[in-house]
Amino acid sequence: MLGFWILSGIILPKATANLGASLYPTTTKAQMDAEVHEQAQHGSTVTTRRTSGPLP
Repeated sequence: MLGFWILSGIILPKATANLGASLYPTTTKAQMDAEVHEQAQHGSTVTTRRTSGPLP
C-alpha cells in the first residue's frame, strides 16, 4: 500500500511532467522577445504559435 502511494503520489506526477516538458518544450523568453521584435519590424500582429512538437 505504501509503495502504491509513493508511486502514484510522487513518482508518476514527476515522470509525466518531465515527459510533457520533453514533448512540448516551452519557448524561452529570449526566443519570444526575438519573435515579437521581428514581427513588430515587419508590421505584423503578434500571434501565439507552436515552435516545436507534433502537429495537431
